[in-house]
Amino acid sequence: MSNTIGAGIDWGSSNARAWSFDDTGTILNSSRLDIGLKAAQAQGFAESVDRLIDPLGLPQDAAILACGMIGAKGGLFEAPYADCPVNTDHLLSRPVATGVRRLFILPGASLKSPMPDVMRGEETQICGAVALGHDGLFCMPGTHSKWARIDHGTLMGFHTYVTGELFAITREHAIFGQLTEDSDLNLSAFVSGVHAVEDVPLLNGLFQTRSRVLTDMITPSESTWFLSGYLIGQEILAANPDRLPVTLIADGQLAQLYETALQLVGCPANTVSAETCTTTALFRGLQHLRENAV
Repeated sequence: MSNTIGAGIDWGSSNARAWSFDDTGTILNSSRLDIGLKAAQAQGFAESVDRLIDPLGLPQDAAILACGMIGAKGGLFEAPYADCPVNTDHLLSRPVATGVRRLFILPGASLKSPMPDVMRGEETQICGAVALGHDGLFCMPGTHSKWARIDHGTLMGFHTYVTGELFAITREHAIFGQLTEDSDLNLSAFVSGVHAVEDVPLLNGLFQTRSRVLTDMITPSESTWFLSGYLIGQEILAANPDRLPVTLIADGQLAQLYETALQLVGCPANTVSAETCTTTALFRGLQHLRENAV
């Protein structure tokens, strides 16, 4: 493994993933831990990093570059935020050393005007997407979805939409979400939810998650997917009222749901793998570390 350039870590809200790279950017090995911020705090971040990295078989002196919640307040080492507008290459070339192994953490991104906003992890996806040739309006769905504007490689600004978290809170704690049931994807019910956003205001539409079940219009399992479609549709129209073309950075079922919703509301979309964007950016960041002999 003499050609190993190092490893990259993406630490999300509920899991952490790592990849080792050779000097051409090829992924040599990968690992995953189903551990979020609070669990890592309880177990000890340094120990969790070891558990994540050791299966990769890295040389002792290999650099490790991380993004995401590992650099948040309460993480292993709090990394700074870079204020927008900020060039994506700048984001990749300004990691901070942690003093743990040869581990460096990339900065997050922040917006102070017109309303404050922050991101950790998604800015790395943006860097990867830009490196792959994408520009313009980006959508990164998730627990806290991000919509960002990129102009010739510069992150101009972004906004966060708590779509995924509101979906979970509604189902777990709201009376109007009590009748939802877990089920496999029901695309027809999801489409109905997206269509409802055109005519039904948010605070009324959320209650229809319950009222449509009680009036036998939909089943409890269909109600779950109606809610999903309704919330995602609301997010899209709030973030992109002019229905401009979008680069969607997502994988799996989340990509399928957002592709469907974007098409239904009339937003042209091009999908790029979130994992590919992340690994592309982490590799480029490792190249910066090597070039600067950090």
